[in-house]
Formats: sequence, C-alpha cells, structure tokens
Amino acid sequence: MYGQSRVGDWESYTSFLKVRQTVEINQKIICATSGGILILDKGSESFEMLTNIDGLADTDLSAITVDKNGHLWIGSSSPRGIIQIYDIEKKQAVKTFDFNLSEITDIAVSDSVVFVAYSKNLDWGILEFVWHEGKFIYRQIYNPSEENLDYITSLTIRGDSLFAATNLGLFVGDFKRYILNYPQNWSILSGFPLNSVTVLKAVDFEILIVASGEIWSYTDSLRQVSVAESSLLDVTRSSDGTLYGLTKWKLVRFNELGEIVMSRKPGAECNRLETLNDGNLLIATNRGFAIWRVDKEGFEWYTPNTLISNVYSAMAVLDDGRLVAAGREGISVLTEYGWYNVVPSNSMWAIRDHDPGDFSAFVADTVQFKSSRVWSLLGDGERILMSLQGVIPDTNEFGYPIGGGIINIDLTEPSELVVYDTTGGFINPYNDIGYMNVRGLFIDSEKNLWISNFGAADLDKKITVLAADGHWFHIPQTGSGGIPQKLENPTDIVVVERNVMLMGSSKDDGIFVLKMDRDSDNDGVPDVLDGDADNDGIPKEEDDDDDGNGILDEDDVLPVRWVNFSVNQGLANNTVWSLVSPEPDIAWILTAQGLQRLTFSSEYSRVTPYFFTYFSGVPFGEGSKVIMDGRENVWVSSITSGLYVLLANATPWPDWNGFRHSNSYLLSDEVTAVAFDNKRGVAYIATSKGINSLRIPFAEERKTYDHVTVFPSPFRIPSTTPMVIDGLMDNSSLKIVMLSGRVLRDIKLGSPSIRGYQAFWDGKTNSGDYVGTGVYLVAIYSETGESYVTKIAVIRE
Repeated sequence: MYGQSRVGDWESYTSFLKVRQTVEINQKIICATSGGILILDKGSESFEMLTNIDGLADTDLSAITVDKNGHLWIGSSSPRGIIQIYDIEKKQAVKTFDFNLSEITDIAVSDSVVFVAYSKNLDWGILEFVWHEGKFIYRQIYNPSEENLDYITSLTIRGDSLFAATNLGLFVGDFKRYILNYPQNWSILSGFPLNSVTVLKAVDFEILIVASGEIWSYTDSLRQVSVAESSLLDVTRSSDGTLYGLTKWKLVRFNELGEIVMSRKPGAECNRLETLNDGNLLIATNRGFAIWRVDKEGFEWYTPNTLISNVYSAMAVLDDGRLVAAGREGISVLTEYGWYNVVPSNSMWAIRDHDPGDFSAFVADTVQFKSSRVWSLLGDGERILMSLQGVIPDTNEFGYPIGGGIINIDLTEPSELVVYDTTGGFINPYNDIGYMNVRGLFIDSEKNLWISNFGAADLDKKITVLAADGHWFHIPQTGSGGIPQKLENPTDIVVVERNVMLMGSSKDDGIFVLKMDRDSDNDGVPDVLDGDADNDGIPKEEDDDDDGNGILDEDDVLPVRWVNFSVNQGLANNTVWSLVSPEPDIAWILTAQGLQRLTFSSEYSRVTPYFFTYFSGVPFGEGSKVIMDGRENVWVSSITSGLYVLLANATPWPDWNGFRHSNSYLLSDEVTAVAFDNKRGVAYIATSKGINSLRIPFAEERKTYDHVTVFPSPFRIPSTTPMVIDGLMDNSSLKIVMLSGRVLRDIKLGSPSIRGYQAFWDGKTNSGDYVGTGVYLVAIYSETGESYVTKIAVIRE
C-alpha cells in the first residue's frame, strides 16, 4: 500500500455507508455520504470514493445536486456547513463557500440561480447564488418567515418560484419579481392547511409534499393524495406514475386511492428515496444504497468496501502491518485486500470466511458482545484486546448474558472471542447492576495483562492483573501500609520496569507509582501476583497468612508500595489522561494543562518535572492521548484541537502549530487515537470524521541498503513531484551520476531533499538545469562507509 508513497503523503479512510442524498449523471449514481462522495458506475458496477484528498473541503456530506455545467453542488453536515462546487470529471474543487454555517440541509438549482438551505447557531435561512460573468457568485440571504424557524428541510424551484419546506408551513416566493430577504415578500402556499412540512419532491411538473404524515400534490392546483399510516421521510413517483413512500425502515407503494398496497423492509435504516432514469427507485440508507427493481419487486444492494464507522477511539498496528481500529460501532481492519469489519450484535451471529473477491464490497462479520466507547486497544499476535468505557450488561435473544469490560478476540476466528466482565468475577463493577468502565491496558514483558478499572467500586480492585498463566490478581491499596491519597480514577497504566508501574488518574489524583518489591518465597514472582506466596501448598485465596510471616493477611501490611505525586511535586495538573515511558526513570505525561517530562529517582521516591510544559496552550480533555513512535518521538492528540508532535530532541514537528484540519489533510480537529506502522513509516490518525494516514520520516532504522527502491520509473521530467529514493539507512548522502562517471547532482546529508529514509530528486543538475533523456546511476553512501548503486531511467518531455 505504501510501496510508492512519499514522506508527507496523506491518505483518508472514511466510511461511505451512510448515504444521505444522491444524483444521477449519465450512467453514474453519485452519493453524498458521511465519508465523502461515493460513485457507482452502473455499467461496470464498480465504486469510486472521493475524500478531502481529492479536493473536498469536508467529507461529512448532507446534500448534493448538479448544475447546468455538470458540476456538483455539495453541502456538509453539522457541525460545519460548507458549500462547495465540485468538478466531478476533473476531480477538483471549482469554488468553496465557508460562511461559518452549522449545517446544509438542501440545495435547489436552476439555470442561473442556486438556493441553499442552511442553519447557523439555530437560525435558519436560504442563501442565493447567481450566475455572473461565467461563474456562480454568492448574492444574498433569504428569510422566508418573520418568526424563528425550527428547520428548513427541503427546497425546490418551479419556474420563477422557490418553495421552502419548514416547520411553519410551505413558503413560496417569486425570486424574479421580489427581494426575498424580506419575509413579507413570501407567502404560504394557497390552500395548504398544514404546518410542519418535512418533504418537497419535484417529479417532472408535479411537486409532492409531505406534512404531518399526509401526502399532497401540487401542479396548477393543490390536492391531497394520501394519509399515510406513519411518518414519511420521502416520497417519489416511478416512471409509470406509481406513488412510493419511504419510512425509516420501509418502502411502501400506494394505489390510486392513496392506500398502502405494499410494504417492504430494505433491512437498513433509510434516508432518501429517488427515481432513477430507468424507472427504478434508489433507497439511500445507513448501510449503502439499494435499488428497488420495479418489475421484479425486489431490492439489489450496493455497498462499497469501507469502514463500519467514521469514529474510532482506539487503534493498533499488528506485526503484519494490518491496522485495527475500534469504536462504539465495531472493529475495522485494514488488510491487503481492503476493509474487514467485526460488528457487535445482541441477536445476530454470522461468522464466515472471506476470500479476496469479497472485498469489492462491504465485508463484515457479527459477534455477540456489548459495545461501547473503546478506551484502549492492544495487538497480541492474531488477537486484540480492547477495553470498553461504560457498559451495562445485556442478554441475547436466548436470555444468555452479553457483557463487555475487556474483549479478547482472534481476528482469524472472531467467533472465539472471550469477554472479561463481571460474570466471572474478574473485573469489579461500578454498581450492583454490573456497570463497568475499563480504561488502560498494558502487556508487560512477562505477558501479564495490566488493567486500570476506572469504574471499580472496590478500591482494592482498581488495578487488576490477568497473569500469563490465566490467573487473576487484584492490587490492594487500602489497609496497613497504604497511603492517604487513594487511586480512585485510574486512566492509563504503564509498566516501566519489572515490578514497577506508573498510573495516571483523573479528578485531581495525580500520578501513582506501584512497586511490587516483596517476594516471600524468592521464586521471582512478587507476592501480589503469586498464587502461593509462601510456597506452602495452600492457594492464596484459601491462605489466611499468604506470605507466611505469622501475621494474618487482614492485619498485615500491604504486599506492595504505593507512591503518589501531584502538583505539590511539580505536576502541571493533577488530571493525567495518558502516559508513556521510553526509559525506566523517564515518563511523558499528558495532563489537562499540557505535556510534561518527568524524571524519577532510582527508587521512584522522588520525581523531577522538566521546567517546561509543552503545548500548554492546547486544550486536552478526556480522550486526549500521548503515544511514542519507533524513534521515541512523542505524539499528542487533542479531542478538540488536532495533533502535535515533539521530536526526541525536544523540537516540534513540523512546527508548534501541529496538524490541524486547516493546515493539513487532517479530516477533523477531533483526534481520538494514533497508531504507528514503524516498519513502513506510517502514522494512522483517528478523528471524528474518519482515519488519516501520514507517511512520516520516522520508520525503523534501516540496517542495510538491501531494500532500496526508486519511483516513479521511468522518471518523466519536468514533474511537479520529485523522484523518490526509498529505503535509505540513517545519515545517507546521494549522487546522481552519468554512466561515464560524471557527477551531475550532489544530495548531501542535511539537505532538505533527504527526509528520514527517503531522498528526493527533481531531475536537475547542481546548476539547476534538467538532465536529458537517458539512464543514470544513483550512488548512495552512509557515514559509516556502506554504499549502494542503482540505475534509473529518465525521460525528458
């Protein structure tokens, strides 16, 4: 996937399942979705997906139509209503209008004017754009009502009249004769008795209206067509004039008397209903779109290969390079073939094998576990472990319990998942009904799983350990030898060295150090994790004097030592969301006030914070995280304000402004997780609108030049993008050399043309002239004496 990408290249992975509105252009169905533009070529039945990488100003789209030039007009959903004119043939933006709106709900187009329904901070209005000197320009705002509107759902144009569906009725205005930014120049459609109009649909010369569940038709006069049985989301007519309606879960057909004579369930939550050029119907849903074949009276489903959701709160990269992203709606895995999804369900259980051919469409299996926000995710071979924040136990259709505290799932056999919850007594709940809130997970060098149980009711079960041999242990903190400040709200947990752990805590508890320094039977296993600490043959749970020191356990001192550090010892803030430790005595902690570097004494009895708090001006709330890449660079995510990187030498990358939606291809400033493919040099960034990938110059150090690749080949010049020499060892330099041995270009260590393991050549000599067509040598050499030579072909056009 990244074999021929450059350092600095971005990619966006968004979910195209939620189809909100569609248009048809020739043989293509073009959809506005929650992940961007989805295109189905009806001839080849193949999908194309466009995101911000293709020039979209936003990917969470709510409205789409086409103007006289064949350009798309698209509007984005809440909370960022952007209007964009897009050239679908050239795959590039024509014009973007960002008026700080909240949402775009509909767009109506005629030859020379375009109207856009919008909301801004709960105020509703209509924007007018007019054709002027060969382009559309913004002209003014229309306000159809003197009273405040709760919504404008639909717009349509008939002749010189603009119709607007609102909660106060169906407004009509003549935009050629009157200035419609004055409410008095609008009128309610004559004879229409109902308020709360939800749908307008222009079908040829007819306008279909839905209000309070009733369907009305307006041509030259107004007439009621049907009283529907339930609230309708949309209506249309097929090519033979048959009336169809759409509810949240059903497609219905009406007879000439307006009676429902057919009701069919597409099997997904529905959004819109459109009539296609061939007379069939398209149902836009939250799981792709279906075409209702009128002659066969059956659905044909079209779902692209995509993610189950756009929101993931935890990610990990497995050893084989697969990205695993987990969130409330399920698990998505990026494989070499495409996206594979695991979807939680209370009733469905469908596990099957998938071959490469399946990945031309949506691929998913369902498993039974209770879903919630995922706080942590770890990869362990083929298995993943994820902790869930906020789960109430449930039952399936057979009455068997379905829980979720920690999910342990094998991605090759997802049906064989293991759930660690209250049913086995392993994870302590928050209350009697079994509510759980589990956060940090960490696997130490002994393969023990450390768990910070934020929601445990029992203070002595806030930290739980699943040992490699399958035994469960809880770390006590109350009793003789404890400390006054208790760990009540553990967030992140890290094992910094054998038998020493660091734990963050929210709600003003600071940071805690746990030292397991008692081993009564000298077997190398600390007492607190030893099933028989005194080796007397009596299991811990049955032994009143577990360490054999002659003192009953209930009167004995704690088998561990706790240390607490707070603002009194120099922390910037006592709320610690996340932490990492590159060395045993060093930790980076992310507090509500920013990123701090801590240095601990050898016994962890004292801590010395670095005097400077990094990114202190950035807000870091619950869900913000700190993570370290393979080169010990520190990445810090904010759930409101983007992503920030502090290099190992304490300088920012690319600068102190970090990565924001406004200065990069980042899909959203709400960053929820970061994961690294350190072998390939790729950072994955989860946001509220999908996942980005960024090729970074921080891959694992190359030991040889055995895997050097050069692309593109041949290299055609002049070119806006340079040739890439990939796979360099650290501290490399290059020369571009003629076959005769003449050096044409020196690219030396420290040059901006070298970024990490990649070097770039623009096709020019040292004097700035383009080289001619021919075959050249690239001579690569390192400071330590290693060298490598490869040939490249250049075509000068």
